[in-house]
Amino acid sequence: MWAWFYEGHDLLVLPVVAMIIFMVIFTAAVVRALRRGPHGLDVEHLSMLPLNDQSGTVAATGGQRSGG
Repeated sequence: MWAWFYEGHDLLVLPVVAMIIFMVIFTAAVVRALRRGPHGLDVEHLSMLPLNDQSGTVAATGGQRSGG
């Protein structure tokens, strides 16, 4: 019965193709992440950046430091 209802609808294959493309890209992203491991990006140096500059702020115009 369902084959008769969907017969001749060529666009019904597009969701299946989209799902297959999604699964391939998702699997590739997971495999890439697992192969890199926990130290794959080496962003340790970014975690050491100061959150607040204690020596003063940089002015928006001219790049001059204000404060002391």
